[in-house]
Amino acid sequence: MTTLSEKWSIPLSLGFSVIPVEPNGKKPLGEWKAFMTHPAETDTVARWAANNNCNVGVVTGQVSGGLVVPDFDKPAAEEEAKRRGLPDTMTVRTGRGRHYYFKCPTGRTPRKPKGFPPGMDLQWNGKFVVAPGSVHPDGSVYEWENHPDIYDLADCPEWLLEPMLGAHTGAVGDQDEDEEDDGPLVSIDELRDALSAIPSDERSVWVAMGHALKTLRDDKGKRLWLEWSARSQKFDKADALAKWDSFRPTGTSYKAVFSEAYSHGWKSQKQRERVASQTKDPKRRQRIPLGAMELHPTEFVLDGFIPTGVSVIAGAWGAGKSTNLIPLLASVAHLTPEDWGFWPALRRKVIWVTEAPDQARDTLYSLAHIEGAADWQEFDAWFHLYPALREPAKDLANDVKEWVADAAWTNEVGFQIRPVVVIDTTSANLELENESDNSQVGAAMAALKQTLPGLPLILVGHTPKMNRKSLEDMSFRGAGAWEADAAATFYMVHDEETGIRFMAIRKARFTPTYREIDFGERKGSTVVDTPWGDPQTKSFLHGVPTKSDGSTRKAAKAEAKEAKKEEQKEQGRTEKQESVFAYIRQCAANGTVATKRRIVTEVTGKEELLRGAVDRLVEAGSIHTRWPSKEELRLAGLRTSGQTPEIFLPIEVDFDVFFDSLRSGRQS
Repeated sequence: MTTLSEKWSIPLSLGFSVIPVEPNGKKPLGEWKAFMTHPAETDTVARWAANNNCNVGVVTGQVSGGLVVPDFDKPAAEEEAKRRGLPDTMTVRTGRGRHYYFKCPTGRTPRKPKGFPPGMDLQWNGKFVVAPGSVHPDGSVYEWENHPDIYDLADCPEWLLEPMLGAHTGAVGDQDEDEEDDGPLVSIDELRDALSAIPSDERSVWVAMGHALKTLRDDKGKRLWLEWSARSQKFDKADALAKWDSFRPTGTSYKAVFSEAYSHGWKSQKQRERVASQTKDPKRRQRIPLGAMELHPTEFVLDGFIPTGVSVIAGAWGAGKSTNLIPLLASVAHLTPEDWGFWPALRRKVIWVTEAPDQARDTLYSLAHIEGAADWQEFDAWFHLYPALREPAKDLANDVKEWVADAAWTNEVGFQIRPVVVIDTTSANLELENESDNSQVGAAMAALKQTLPGLPLILVGHTPKMNRKSLEDMSFRGAGAWEADAAATFYMVHDEETGIRFMAIRKARFTPTYREIDFGERKGSTVVDTPWGDPQTKSFLHGVPTKSDGSTRKAAKAEAKEAKKEEQKEQGRTEKQESVFAYIRQCAANGTVATKRRIVTEVTGKEELLRGAVDRLVEAGSIHTRWPSKEELRLAGLRTSGQTPEIFLPIEVDFDVFFDSLRSGRQS
């Protein structure tokens, strides 16, 4: 029998449902929704555990005996929770905070209190937490702080639970279908509305909803479940009825329907009415007075080119986005040579959130070694690196908000200059189920802009693989909302015809001073010590930006196009020369000679190209020419009534010897 490591065995001994999670990450390995309602079999867990590198997830909710976990990643949120009361229980240190393990009392539902400070997520049905012994994306290890050997699983504190239902514990089961929503009670219509947001094709969800609806009295739950199930193309009424009869729900209620519906974006009628009333509130939008007849200044990140607000920059794989953007943004912090011409009037600190921190540091190292660059201490003070972490847009925005507060500074006239934040890349930092879904991308953009209004924020992403040839045809990979919701959009391009790398503005809500930046490159290498003993030659490079109107690139493109055209012509000429030379040799072998008229008639191709091929063969010394006598014309079988034609033979065939041979043949 396989001995399980503690990261598997301890959660199992506590009766928790477990799942495998990607190594050094938080993404489940494979389909896991079935284990939200039924724990995995022992053999299945043993198979997962054989991959000792993977992390372990503990599924929260009723499947794990009512396990509810407040997940804190902000000290302020944890302090507020302690103020309200957190009993001693099992706790886990995470990469950025702490997990508290509690048991939800039977018949109660956890909920996050209204107005609670950001920085706490409540993990319950349909979710999981990463178990101790697993490795966080930042390299730290999840560890038990209050170990289960010492601490029991405490009951969830009252302030984290929904209020008691009092005398109305029957909930929907005690109501008629047309009865109004009264306090905690809900109507059949609201349950039906919630079910409409849940796909009925996935069997694990189908079964979970059946368990939840069977807690209703009479046949109301059965009717609702069959009605909802019939929406699926897989619906089999006999199978559904048999499955319904097999349900013996424990630890669930009709509220599980609402929990699942919320995960699919559903909003209750009251929520929809509240949103509608807020939207219609005339106080939310007021007329903007024009004021004095004067222009207002535009605040820039890079004067005349990159504005404040949200900008997006996209490029194909291999376009050199990071290698070229890091030097450009380092100029914003006045870290590059001033004579590059990119120092803006407002010097800003740079916050770079990257999926490749080693590459970013190497690029900064390369920059710091050129003449006119700032010293390394100044780089460290003005250019801040943070590792990428895929998380919801709201969480990312809250992280950025903290970093910005530390990096903002006030100049001599009292103007606060906030840092520019670069998210490199969106796919590595933003947790989206579908980056091509405009509603999801739009919601993420809205969360960033609402939490970080006016902040200089640059989102770096990729272009689709089949969308690289023309700047005019390029787009940000995924939903159109990336570009539609941005103040400016840019593209990083590697022009394969000219070899030039450049960045160009596609859309801007201002009049730019210039529209393109070309990038050269500077390379270097040095010998570094290694932990394994042998020294290593380490290479480094960075881009060198130059302001451009595109004329240099366009001229180079035109020149490359002309060179390619000339190359094709030359190739055509060479092919014609080979055909003509072969024909001239064939004529000599047959005891005759070639003329230009014969060549034009017998060899395929345009007359101009064929005549040119003859001239180039003569110039190259591959053939030689002669104006023959009448006797020689007769010997070669040529008849002419006009001007004597010029004849051609391969250079290795002597005219006199050739014609003597013809004479000898005639005499014999």
